[in-house]
Amino acid sequence: PFGSQGVVVVVVVVVVVVVVVGLRTVGQNRCPTHTGDAICMACIRNDFSRASLASHSLRGLPRNIACMPFWACMACIPISARSEQRAPKGFAKAPCWAARSVGDSSSSHVQREHQQHQQQQQQQQQRQHQQQQQQSTAAGGARAGRKLRQGDVLLRLLLGLGRMPSQRQVFDVIKDEVVTTWKGQPRHATFVLSSLAKHRLPWVARHVLAVMLERGVEANPFHYNAAISACSRGGGEWQLALLLLSGMPERMVFPDQTCYNAAISACEKGGQWQVALSLLSAMPCMSANPDEISCNTVVSACARGAQWQLSLLLFRSMPDIRLAADKISYNAAISACEKGGQWQRSLSLLSTMPEIRLIPTEITYSATISACGHGDQWQLALNLLSAMRDMRIVRDEISFSAAISACGNGGQWRLALGLSSAMPLMRLVPNQITCNAAISAFARGGEWKLTLRLLSFMPDMSIVPNEVTYNAAMSACSKGGQWQLALSLLSTMPARGGSPNEISYSAAISACEKGGQWQLALRLLVTMHHARAIANEVSYNAAVSACEKGCVWQLALGLLGTMTHNRVAPDEISFNAAMGSSEKAGHWQLALTLLRHMPGVKASRSAPMVMF
Repeated sequence: PFGSQGVVVVVVVVVVVVVVVGLRTVGQNRCPTHTGDAICMACIRNDFSRASLASHSLRGLPRNIACMPFWACMACIPISARSEQRAPKGFAKAPCWAARSVGDSSSSHVQREHQQHQQQQQQQQQRQHQQQQQQSTAAGGARAGRKLRQGDVLLRLLLGLGRMPSQRQVFDVIKDEVVTTWKGQPRHATFVLSSLAKHRLPWVARHVLAVMLERGVEANPFHYNAAISACSRGGGEWQLALLLLSGMPERMVFPDQTCYNAAISACEKGGQWQVALSLLSAMPCMSANPDEISCNTVVSACARGAQWQLSLLLFRSMPDIRLAADKISYNAAISACEKGGQWQRSLSLLSTMPEIRLIPTEITYSATISACGHGDQWQLALNLLSAMRDMRIVRDEISFSAAISACGNGGQWRLALGLSSAMPLMRLVPNQITCNAAISAFARGGEWKLTLRLLSFMPDMSIVPNEVTYNAAMSACSKGGQWQLALSLLSTMPARGGSPNEISYSAAISACEKGGQWQLALRLLVTMHHARAIANEVSYNAAVSACEKGCVWQLALGLLGTMTHNRVAPDEISFNAAMGSSEKAGHWQLALTLLRHMPGVKASRSAPMVMF
């Protein structure tokens, strides 16, 4: 009834009403912080119901809202209202709370709730990760545990056989189930052989390897390497190491670089520098190129064999085979020079190390200090010890012992005493080597009282004196004319774990000679044979000198003949003592005869004109 105009009016009224109602709604839901913007989901208050929050769809918001960074994550929405909310594509993924804060009390609550939720998620993930690790560890641990238990039981049985069991004893210990396991998993056999190497049981390792081959277990280079390493660690059983190495090609197992290095190490510890050098030269022929370890070990072997020239030659030839000398190489070369008395070369090598960017270690300095000590260069030794402090290199007991020994060789027993007294102030505990060096320094200075005092303090420091200690102490007593104390020390050596050797008896005989006790000197010379100590020229010379002072020329001449009979060549000291005893007895003809037979003296017609 309104007509077309009425319809238009009604439509307009309806639109106006809808617009007004919509504006009111939008005004009520306008963001309280970001005025002028559409509602921001980050600023929704807590009094909204769950349904209201869920009804705020992201698609209803304009794209150019100012609060867009808040939509980087759903952290601003209470957890209860997150149901199916998803951030639109293209929104940044930066944390909204780091970008902006609405400053509302409800927002702080939402922040705490978000943080708690993140912590809960992290804790849950950590628990799941830990559970997975525990499960995998338990599964692997069960397998490893079975292997270790089986290997430990077998290893315990093998260790109980001693150092030199028979192959039959080892055969009886290794059961069939162990052999079956080794056939399927050869690394279990490697574990047993490596453990035997750590316990330094080369013969047990050799028998285990033989049992493996006898019972059908295929041996690989790892097995042989472990067995040869046992020979190296077990006191240098170089013959056994060569036997194992030479038997590898027969089993179609070709030795690699590691096997050769272990065999060379066994030869080095066994004092076989020639064999070590031969193995090094044979490595390229077996397609096992030498490395730094190979060369360093041979350099050390030559150094132990007093072949310092060969050591330096091999050291300097390392660049020719494309090997770079490292700290161990330099330490071995310096040690070779030290044993050869080449202190100048040791200093030269030490000064070369910084030029090739190698920092010397305490081992390097200790070897150089020892080399200077052997060359009677105690001033240089002390300078090197001081340089270690300036370069912030730890000065240990070895470096101090080398410096004390250098001072002793130079007759500077007071400096040796000062160094040994300074060690406790530097929190260094003197060891057996330190005490022996100090006692030797005191002995060279004739300070027998200091020597005996330090010897008496050694048990309080939990240090056991050895043969070197007692020999130096007896030498000090000999120089001080204390032959009674020297004999007392000799008699107490066996009770304190020491075994008197030819040096011990020579020091005691020399003490008796200086004290005019020729009978005791001869008695000690006879006792040496029963004590399995071989008399040398020092022992005989002291005894002949004792007979000279005792005016028993017949015994002096008899000892001179005994030396020749026992294949001990008399030297100038022996002949001079025998000639002196003959001259004192008035037998100048015998003295002239001895002079003609003295080494280095040619008989001449003018010999009878010699006056005594």
